Amino acid sequence: MTEIFEYFKSNNESNYYFNIEEYIVQKNWDFHWHEYYEIECVLEGKGEHYINENIYELNPGDIFLITPNDLHKVIQYEISTLKVINIKFNEYMIFPELLDYIYGENLPITASLIETDFNDVLLMCNKMTYIKAHDKILDNIFIKSLLSQLIVLILINMKNNHTSYINKKNSLPPNLKKVITYIKFNFKNNITLDDITKQLYLSKNYCSEYFRKYIGMSFIKYLNKIRLNYAAKLLIMSDMEIIEICYESGFSSVSTFYKNFKQYYKVSPKIYRNNNKLKGD
Repeated sequence: MTEIFEYFKSNNESNYYFNIEEYIVQKNWDFHWHEYYEIECVLEGKGEHYINENIYELNPGDIFLITPNDLHKVIQYEISTLKVINIKFNEYMIFPELLDYIYGENLPITASLIETDFNDVLLMCNKMTYIKAHDKILDNIFIKSLLSQLIVLILINMKNNHTSYINKKNSLPPNLKKVITYIKFNFKNNITLDDITKQLYLSKNYCSEYFRKYIGMSFIKYLNKIRLNYAAKLLIMSDMEIIEICYESGFSSVSTFYKNFKQYYKVSPKIYRNNNKLKGD
C-alpha cells in the first residue's frame, strides 16, 4: 500500500481550499457538519459511518463524499484500528458540472472500491500530496483536475443506484440544474429567485415556468422544502435549540419556520423531534 503523508495546502489569498491527510481515528465523532466538502477513504480497520439517516459499515476500500449539507459521525469498532485518508476542499475546487451530480438527488455518495480503483485512488492522492509546481494557478488547476477524477470515480462506483440517478438528472434542462445546484448550496442564506437569476444570468420567467413544469412546485416551495428537510435532520441528529435550527436552516423568522414545518410534516418541530430522535442520543 502506498503511504500518504499529511499534507496541507491552502491559498489564503484566494477562495481555494484544499487539505489532504492520512490519520488513525482516535475517538468516535458525534454528529457534525462542515462548511466544506470531505472525501473519506478507509485504508484499514472497521467501523460505522452515519450519514444523515443512513448507517454504513466501514471496511477497507470504502469511500464517501460528504457535502456541507450532510450530518455525519464515525464510530470505530473497539477491536479495530481505523485508518483513513481524509480530503477537505471547498466548491471552488470542483468543476461546476460535477455539482449537478453531487446535489442532483438526495443520494448518499458512497462506494466500495475494487482493488484496481482503490489503487487509482491512492495514486491520485499521492499526486495531490507531492505537487511541486510552486505556482498557485497551476497547483489549483492540477488539484482540481485530480479531485474531479476522484469524484467521478466515486460516482461511477456508486452501488445499485448509478443508472437511475443519471437518468433522472438527464431529464432536467441544463439551466434548471444550475438553479437547483445553487439553491442546494446556498439555501441557508437569504436568497430569492431574483438573486439566482441575476447570479446565473437567467430569465426569471424561465425559472418560474420550468420549476413548475419539471419540479412540480414553485421556487419558494422548493426552497422551503430543502430548508425543512435540513431542519428535520438537525432536530433528529443534534441537540441544537429549535430557534437555532430555524436560523441555521435559512428561515428568517421563527413564526415562518413553525408555520412551514407544521404544514410540511403535519406536526410541530418539538413533536417531530420527540417522535424521531435517534435511539441512544
